[in-house]
Amino acid sequence: LICSYLVVVNDWSIDAAASEFARARPPGIYKQDYLDEIFKRFDEVDSTPIAPPLPHWSGVEDEDTGETSGSVKAAPGSGIPSSTQVTDHETIHRIQQFCGNICQHDGKTFPGAQPVSMDRNNINLLAQELYKVSWKADGTRYMMLIDNENEVFMIDRKNNIFSVPGLSFFLPDLSASPKQTLVDGELVLDRLNGVIYPRYLIYDVMAINGTSVVNLSYYDRERIIQKEIIDPRNLALQRGKLDKSREPFGVRRKDFYDISCVEKLLGPKFLEAVLHETDGVVFQPVNDPYRGGTSPKLLKWKPPELNSVDFLLLIKKDTRPGSLGTLIGHLMVNGLQAPFDYIKMTKDLMKYDGKIIECTVVDGAWKFLRERTDKDLPNSYQTAQAVKESIRFPVTQSDLLKFVKEHSYRPSLM
Repeated sequence: LICSYLVVVNDWSIDAAASEFARARPPGIYKQDYLDEIFKRFDEVDSTPIAPPLPHWSGVEDEDTGETSGSVKAAPGSGIPSSTQVTDHETIHRIQQFCGNICQHDGKTFPGAQPVSMDRNNINLLAQELYKVSWKADGTRYMMLIDNENEVFMIDRKNNIFSVPGLSFFLPDLSASPKQTLVDGELVLDRLNGVIYPRYLIYDVMAINGTSVVNLSYYDRERIIQKEIIDPRNLALQRGKLDKSREPFGVRRKDFYDISCVEKLLGPKFLEAVLHETDGVVFQPVNDPYRGGTSPKLLKWKPPELNSVDFLLLIKKDTRPGSLGTLIGHLMVNGLQAPFDYIKMTKDLMKYDGKIIECTVVDGAWKFLRERTDKDLPNSYQTAQAVKESIRFPVTQSDLLKFVKEHSYRPSLM
C-alpha cells in the first residue's frame, strides 16, 4: 500500500516507489508474487524486477503483507480472529468504565466517536477549518485496549468485550508492553491472490499508558500512533522479538492525507490498489479533540446511492378500522417513540423482525440492504434525519470535488 500511495498520490513511477521502499526498509518487497501483482496493477508488467533474497526474518510477514490468512476461528458473534468474548462482569465493567472515562462518554454504550453524513449544509465545515481525509473502509469498527502483556481486548459497537490472545505490543525501548493504551480502528479483510488477510487499521488513539491524549490535535494523535504503537512493533520485528506470522491479524496505521488528495482517493487507481472494500471518504478535523458519541464535525461522505440508515424493524399488523390486517414494517430510531418511517413488507423481511437492519432509499422508498449484526441499537433520530436529507439533497462526487478544490480551508502562510 505504501508503494501504491506513492504512485497514486505523489505521481511516482512504480519502479521509483519500489526502489524507495527498498531503500527505506531493506530488502523491500521480497515476495515475487507481490511484486508481480503491484507492477501488473500499474501496467508495468515488463518492468517487474526479480525479488531480492529473503531477509533473515523471512517467514515473518511485514505490515504490508498479510500476517495470517482469514481461516482462524473467531468468537461467536464477532469477526475477530482467535477471539473469545469476555463474560467476567468485573472485567467488563472495568474496561467499559475506563474506555468511557477516557472518551468522556457514559460507559454504558459504545464510546467511540461517530461521524455524521455529509450534506449540503455541513460540507461548509471544510471551508472553515483544517481537515484531513482518508478512504472509508467497509470494515467492522472496534476499539482496542492494550491492557498489559498478553492482555489485548477489543470492544465492538454493541459494547461487548473480546479477548484477543497472540498480539504483541511494545514500549519504544522494547522493555515491556504498554498498559492502558486505547486506540480506535476497524478490522478489514484484505484480499490478495485469492487469499483473505484480516488487518486492524488504527486511525485514532485516546490513551497511551493510562495518559489521555484525546485533547491533542489529530496531527499529534497520528504521530503517537506511529511512534508509540507501529514503530516499536517494527523494531521488535527487526530484532527478532516479534513473529507476525503467529498473530491472528495484522496491525497497521490507517493514513489520513491532505484534503487536496480526495480526488485521488476516490479515483480508480487508488481504489484498485486498496485490497479491501471501500464506500466513500472520511474527513477528520485536525484541531478537534476526540470525543465519544456523535461528532458533528467528523464527516463521512458516501456516494448518494450508498447512503443508509440503521433501523430497528418492528413488524406489526395494520389494526386501523377497515384495514385488512396487513403487515407493516415500522422503521424505528433512537429518540423517537413513533416510527421514523415504514418499509414495504416482503417474505424475506419477516425474519428480521426485532433486528437492526440497514436501509437505503430507492425510487422514494426504503429498501433493505442487510442485517447489522454488529449493532444492537438503531441510529439516532438526528442521524436518521441527516441521512434522509442527504439522500433527498445529495452531495454528489462532482459536488464534493468542486467544493474541496474551490473552497477548502487553507492555513495562512503569514
